[in-house]
Amino acid sequence: MWRHVVDKEWMMARTHYLTASSIKNILPITETGRKRSQAQIEANMMKIAANLMTASIPNEDCVSTGMAARGHLLEPIAIKEANKAANLGLYHWDDIILVKDLLGWSPDAMSIPQTEKIALYDIELHGAPCPSSIGEVKSYGMEKHIASVYTDKKDCPERWQLAVGMALLKNCQRANLIFFNPDSTIRLAIKTYSRKDLEEEIRMVEEAETSFKKFVKDLPYFEDKNDFCEVNSDRDKNSDYYMNLLMQEERMNI
Repeated sequence: MWRHVVDKEWMMARTHYLTASSIKNILPITETGRKRSQAQIEANMMKIAANLMTASIPNEDCVSTGMAARGHLLEPIAIKEANKAANLGLYHWDDIILVKDLLGWSPDAMSIPQTEKIALYDIELHGAPCPSSIGEVKSYGMEKHIASVYTDKKDCPERWQLAVGMALLKNCQRANLIFFNPDSTIRLAIKTYSRKDLEEEIRMVEEAETSFKKFVKDLPYFEDKNDFCEVNSDRDKNSDYYMNLLMQEERMNI
């Protein structure tokens, strides 16, 4: 069985930023090009804002299995094969999120090697990396893999992840979507974008970040909505503590 333990510090860092995975849900259009209502946008913004308030992540949430684990573990293999087939010149990046203000992006690959073994890289503090190109790897199951291969690159929903990367990395001029399934007849497919190809998506990403910042700023004080509230502190026990306690008491069916 495919199984992968994700770096907990990286997982925690991702909760505090507007990532490529979440920003697509607050864009004015859906992945299929339909108009998204303002009410739905704000409902999705509230879900993202809730994640910003994460104080800790249970250990079990850092373990992926099945397709999710397979996709992560196959990333360096997919990049190696894509480099060999198309001379992309990409290096694998793992368990790091690049952030600026509220925007965050976790690269799968860039044209420069990963030298920082840290979970969070703040561009405003350390300066932006300067890759000429980036890559996003998708190792989907058979049906989604083939559907992606046959999708025109201008309609691929994964392009939004590349747009977030390019919004953060102003010098990046090229981005690659790498679809890899070692069990498929079509083993490898690559869709390459220039910055110009994604300029509209990049603009929409930047506008969505601005809108989200305003939404968060305008949230009412939660104290006004409740009769009593208690804020978590470093001294408070989290769900991992209670799970271990219940296991010791033999109150969990494992």
